[in-house]
Amino acid sequence: MTSIKTAAFAAVTALSLTACAENWSPREGETEWEREFFGAETYAELREDISPEDKEELQPVMELAEKAFSAFPKDREDAKRQFGELYRYTNYDCDPNTAAEEHELTFKTCKIEGDSGYIWVHYSQECSSLSGEILKGSWDILSRWKVEKQGEKWVVTSVCEPA
Repeated sequence: MTSIKTAAFAAVTALSLTACAENWSPREGETEWEREFFGAETYAELREDISPEDKEELQPVMELAEKAFSAFPKDREDAKRQFGELYRYTNYDCDPNTAAEEHELTFKTCKIEGDSGYIWVHYSQECSSLSGEILKGSWDILSRWKVEKQGEKWVVTSVCEPA
């Protein structure tokens, strides 16, 4: 009789956990397609509490990212040398007629575990000509940056975001 009760309890528990996973509903700013893109487990990081110590430790990465978004390096190699994996946010590949760059970079969350971790950000960016014509842009992008401590410095080692 005990084994039947144990099996029944295990079945009910499994069904309950499955139901919880299936009943996921987006919070403000969350979308189902982003959850599918990043994977449910990774996407769930956005709902974790932020440690003020982790956020402070990773603040230099956010400051470098702000500089990257505003930078106009001469080419891709120069951008990579200055900003590492954050080079992709620089304007090394802008149209020669680019007169202005505007961006909004919003920190979402982060976590450090030993010498590695992650940062989630949300951003929009556009480059425009003197006449105001938009020459290049990305809007409402959710991005996850993998970070590693190299020496005394935190470095973005990979970027995951929808293309």
